[in-house]
Amino acid sequence: MPTPVTHLVIAHHILNARPELIPDSDASARAAFLLGSTLADVRVLTGVPRAATHFLGLPPSRGDSGIRALLSAYPHLADLNGAGRCARLVVAGYLAHLLADEIWLLRIFWPYFRRQDGCDENEGLLRHDLLRSEMDQRDRAVVPRDTRRVLESARCASPFPFISDADVEAWRQLLLRELDSPDSSPTFGHFASRYRLSVDEFVALLRSPDYMAQVRRTVPEGTLERFHNEAADRGGALVAAYLAGRVGEFPLPTLDPDDPQPYV
Repeated sequence: MPTPVTHLVIAHHILNARPELIPDSDASARAAFLLGSTLADVRVLTGVPRAATHFLGLPPSRGDSGIRALLSAYPHLADLNGAGRCARLVVAGYLAHLLADEIWLLRIFWPYFRRQDGCDENEGLLRHDLLRSEMDQRDRAVVPRDTRRVLESARCASPFPFISDADVEAWRQLLLRELDSPDSSPTFGHFASRYRLSVDEFVALLRSPDYMAQVRRTVPEGTLERFHNEAADRGGALVAAYLAGRVGEFPLPTLDPDDPQPYV
């Protein structure tokens, strides 16, 4: 649900809070984890349905979990000790991505955007994409300066049977372009196309003080900061459990669109 840039920032928060997972000096390991933390969104590039990479239909059935579904469909991913550290870290980042998306559904999308008074469904979805885009813009300001250099060094084969090595490399190149183009990013183009808007028209809404004031009023003040903190805290715990071989013990969110759980 967050943009690739926001997922990168969450991944950095995880590494900063848990330096024992990957040392700062290990650029190749950091590259694998950062790449994995965005890779579920490769579907934007390949055109496959969201469920093909996130293992979660929208809306899900009560109790669904994309993480549980992924590891059930491909149980070998839960234990990649023989596949090398790079593969394990890509999967670890991928799991953190799925968890962050599911927290977003529970805490933000379902409580505030699934049904909105005073606007139709299309307008509500547009506001949701603009909120994500504004968060993306703020997160770009805190992406560590060496992120692009680190990602340039990422050379991991895909550990996932449903994502090809060629698609991983194409996604890595798209991610680098994402970091280079704050006002015309591929993500903004993807969002704009949903509403038959040009990128310039979409960005004009994003730059409109009056319109964005309406968008911001949709969610209580402090909600996005609390999301960032929860995604990093729980994501770090999930990554630590995965790398220790105990991912099956991690308490996953209980997803139910009729039971949203906003921050209180």
